[in-house]
Amino acid sequence: MVLNPEYARLIRSRAVPYNMAAMVSLYTSARAMDIYLWLTYIRKFFRRSYIRVYNLDRKLAEAAQNLVWNQGIKPKDAIRVATAIHLKADVLETFDQDLIGKSGMDWQSAIEGP
Repeated sequence: MVLNPEYARLIRSRAVPYNMAAMVSLYTSARAMDIYLWLTYIRKFFRRSYIRVYNLDRKLAEAAQNLVWNQGIKPKDAIRVATAIHLKADVLETFDQDLIGKSGMDWQSAIEGP
């Protein structure tokens, strides 16, 4: 078993009983492994040829904010819609029924605000 160096220091100083530190360290290690595997999967997913990652800048964030305030779109969807409009995408694929219900809008004027 490998202990977290910080917990090993606490054990040596007798601030934390050994058995308690080992349990916490094992949990931390399992959680860290879970996070590592998840992030590895996510990175691999976004490297696919049909996915393009685009940085969120202030202009896009403000356009998304207008969509949230004026059209009632959820923030995570608003960022996707604002990015698609900015990049002049022909299609935005989604299974979100609320967002599908807003199809056919004049999206360009929706992001400009009142």
